[in-house]
Amino acid sequence: NFEYNYNGSSSTPFYYFDGQQSIRSIAFGDSICSIANSFCSDMTNLSSVTFDGPVTSIGSYAFSGCSSLQDITIPQGVTAIDSYAFQNCTGLTDIPVHANIKTIGSHAFEGCTGFTSCVIPEGVETIAEAAFSKCNITYISIPHTIKSIHRQKDYYNNYSSDHSFHACPIDSIYWNANNFEYNYNGSSSTPFYYFD
Repeated sequence: NFEYNYNGSSSTPFYYFDGQQSIRSIAFGDSICSIANSFCSDMTNLSSVTFDGPVTSIGSYAFSGCSSLQDITIPQGVTAIDSYAFQNCTGLTDIPVHANIKTIGSHAFEGCTGFTSCVIPEGVETIAEAAFSKCNITYISIPHTIKSIHRQKDYYNNYSSDHSFHACPIDSIYWNANNFEYNYNGSSSTPFYYFD
């Protein structure tokens, strides 16, 4: 029930501590059910996060900019990764997504340059715009359950650079999605246009 306000706007409560940039680990207790928007954003030395409670949601920008974050296991009650939640978490090497997550939100893992492979677990249905943009992913595995990977046209009817895997150097794909709906340039075509 903690209410916090920083410099006129809601932000991370850890600004209340002089050494917030020196915090290396956070354990969320058993009364915590959700992680608010921007709750731990830009804590550049944070490397480990654990959850003791029944967390069901992780808000937008919750861990964005936590460039040292290496160890986090998303609780099984979470069914969606909100937009920008782990953007620029360059210390992550394994994608912390489990089978109960249905949606990976826009820009959720953008700039996570520690990712070299991306195995999307069975259960995930939607990968939103720029979800893995600018990662170093060379191998990707798309599961049976995937229904949607984002690719959007801009004002001039060209495909924009915010598709799900923009600027990833993918050279190998395992494709197992048989319920996937795709449309390219007004007609059904190869789904691999969704990748650079």
